[in-house]
Amino acid sequence: MKTTIIWMLLLVAIGPLNGQSDTAGAKHTVYGGFARQGILYVKYERSVFDKNWGRTIANIGYGGVPGEHEYGTPRTNKIMPQIGQLIGRKNILVELGVEASINFFGKISYTDINGVLGIRYQSNEGILFQLGYNPKLYYTYENDIDLPFYLGMGMTF
Repeated sequence: MKTTIIWMLLLVAIGPLNGQSDTAGAKHTVYGGFARQGILYVKYERSVFDKNWGRTIANIGYGGVPGEHEYGTPRTNKIMPQIGQLIGRKNILVELGVEASINFFGKISYTDINGVLGIRYQSNEGILFQLGYNPKLYYTYENDIDLPFYLGMGMTF
């Protein structure tokens, strides 16, 4: 009996933490695009908490800048985790967040911290379009690539 009561209390306590408490929107998004402190990127996003006007998101991405073999310039590979907030009631959302960029450039690796400020159209289970500004807030290595704007599209499910 005590075990059953403990399990019921745990389920009640953990229930609101698994996201999507009020709305029936899509939890997963896969998208790609151009720029975002590189040339191309692809990301997977998960909605971790959804309440009224705000939705907290976490995502992980991969991007990079191709190298030039004839000049001996290696490719830059990027791993980009982000935590952010989507603000909006329907399909038009404002995106605010912070994105780390872990960069691998030949034998050099360095980290950038980027801000995220954008606008997106996102249907509940369908398409996503996004446009935004992604400035460097902190960097550990000076490189020649600085494309602070991004344009992307993808699918939500």
